[in-house]
Amino acid sequence: MPVPFNPSREQQAVIDAYMRGEDLAVQAGAGAGKSATLALIAQAQRHKHPGSTAWYLTFNKRNADEVQATFTKYGLTNARASTAHSYANRACRATPTLRHMVERLNKRDLRISEEMKMLGIPRSARCMAAVIDADATNPASRVLVPRQDPTFATQRRFFTLARKTVDKFCQSADREVTWQHVPSLASLHPELRPLVRQELIESGQRMWDELSNPNSLLGTSHGHYLKAWALTEPVIGNPGDVILYDEAQDANPVLADVILAQRGRVQVALVGDQFQQIYSFMGCIDAMQRFVALPDVTALPLTESRRFGPAIAAEANRVLDKLDPCR
Repeated sequence: MPVPFNPSREQQAVIDAYMRGEDLAVQAGAGAGKSATLALIAQAQRHKHPGSTAWYLTFNKRNADEVQATFTKYGLTNARASTAHSYANRACRATPTLRHMVERLNKRDLRISEEMKMLGIPRSARCMAAVIDADATNPASRVLVPRQDPTFATQRRFFTLARKTVDKFCQSADREVTWQHVPSLASLHPELRPLVRQELIESGQRMWDELSNPNSLLGTSHGHYLKAWALTEPVIGNPGDVILYDEAQDANPVLADVILAQRGRVQVALVGDQFQQIYSFMGCIDAMQRFVALPDVTALPLTESRRFGPAIAAEANRVLDKLDPCR
């Protein structure tokens, strides 16, 4: 069955821009008919490019399930909804060199002490036990690093920082571990931070190289296989397809790079609401702003709420004006 309602003026503007072949940045407010608009795009795409696919990708599984239910309800068999992690998971399973990334998900075959020894953590962690020689006249010789391995607790602390470094690397669009991925070292003496930072960069890169080894005994995480997939510079869909990337205000930088790299081969439509960003604590960014700044991207709004009428909206705006007159 076709989508059983006529699009609003704003929704029609989005559909028209899509039909002209434009890449879209749709700023969709709460309750503004986002799911219905995506269904309308998928319906238009079926007529524009018969046999092609509308790929709906998002960060949140609940959103993916709800949108897939909408697609199914309207008989949009050309549209597929999935979380980005699910898409990456399937791609890794189909790639021999990446299959271990999902087969070893959350597995722990080694004790922590064995993992640390394999990654050279005991020696690398010596920097955490370094002391400052206040009497040294040469600044380069003020930091004294012990020649023996530190306590297990110190090694464990360094190991945790190395893992966090790899996690931040996996969230980024970078190809190698750098100082930008090292977590805060504010608790350390300022003169120790450069040394510890460099050791964490090297240990983080060793850890990632080991995770990338199909024969590795290390357990992996969802962030690991997403990053491994992204580093292959994947191709999503075929010419004539459209990618509908939802919740773009909470885009993982590594995934945002993958999506934007598809431009020019397939159409791309980013949908989001900057006022609903909730995953910044996980390293997510507002990809909408970056996308809008690119050439040949059409930015369009969805502001007409379907969850309440104009009377309630007017009253809500009066309250907001009192709370923040300059909004």
